[in-house]
Amino acid sequence: MSNPNVAFAERSREYSRHRVGANAGRAVYLDLFKTLLIYGMVTAHVIQLLGWRLGDGATRFSDFVNLTSFSGYMLAFGIGIGLSKPSRQRSLGERLAPALIILVCYYVSALAFTVLVGRSEVTTEFVIDLLTLRRLFGY
Repeated sequence: MSNPNVAFAERSREYSRHRVGANAGRAVYLDLFKTLLIYGMVTAHVIQLLGWRLGDGATRFSDFVNLTSFSGYMLAFGIGIGLSKPSRQRSLGERLAPALIILVCYYVSALAFTVLVGRSEVTTEFVIDLLTLRRLFGY
């Protein structure tokens, strides 16, 4: 009688050797990590919407997820960039584009936080602090 765990491991190895198409070469662990982050974020947002009905434990869980999900996504994004294997030599502009996109995303996020949550007006001093990263608005 064969061990079912060994048989499963052999089938998994055989399957992974013959993968083709969209999933070939994907980092499944990274996809799972991002899936868990999404699940946590959705759960945290539901808790925030229903926070007045739920207890302190739910609020603490929501706070924990809020603190870890952004940095988790940045980690996953960085790992994904590091794992990419370009088939050709890329120019400096092509290599800097992802970093610039992240910077622009931060600028939009900080501006939205300051205007919508902080109810502050946009001044020259604010723009200088935002562009030079002197202050991290909302973080």
